Amino acid sequence: MINSFTLFLMGVLAVSEKDITQDYVFKHQGYWMHPSQQYVVQLSGCETGMCGTIAWVADTAVKHDVNNKEEELRGRPLCGLRIVDGLATDGHVNIYKGGEIYRTDTGGTTSVKASYFSSDEVQMHSYKGVSMVGDSQLWKRVVQKDYPPCTPAEPIAITYEDNSETVFDAINIIPSGGDPDITFNE
Repeated sequence: MINSFTLFLMGVLAVSEKDITQDYVFKHQGYWMHPSQQYVVQLSGCETGMCGTIAWVADTAVKHDVNNKEEELRGRPLCGLRIVDGLATDGHVNIYKGGEIYRTDTGGTTSVKASYFSSDEVQMHSYKGVSMVGDSQLWKRVVQKDYPPCTPAEPIAITYEDNSETVFDAINIIPSGGDPDITFNE
């Protein structure tokens, strides 16, 4: 004989990891101030779990990806740039793992783990290799209306030693031949 507790337990076990991830993403999505106070990142669900895109850039902040390790990407605007990708929960309510974060300060991508201390604070721990070693930042939730959406910076051109040129706009890298080569915002 099946009682109500057994039915409840069967229902709990039937919930997939994807459903759990979607529920927690909804709970933790929002707008988060980077500790540098130079930009706000919008964390939201995406095709790979939870992702983050720069949604606001301070007037005093650098507007382009000038620290990128790849010279040809240094002219792209930071506004609208996805810097967090693929965070997913393994069932723990407040911990997301398995993602990557692009660090605008170093110009490199590392693994990232997000730990929510409260509904208003998340620790973003970036690391290479072992998660016990790395750098942690505390991001604080902000209200979207206080940080109006950024407008991508004007394109800048990068000229290389061979006199070829790459021009950046908010959507595409346009090589000197004129045809878009790479799309940043899909």
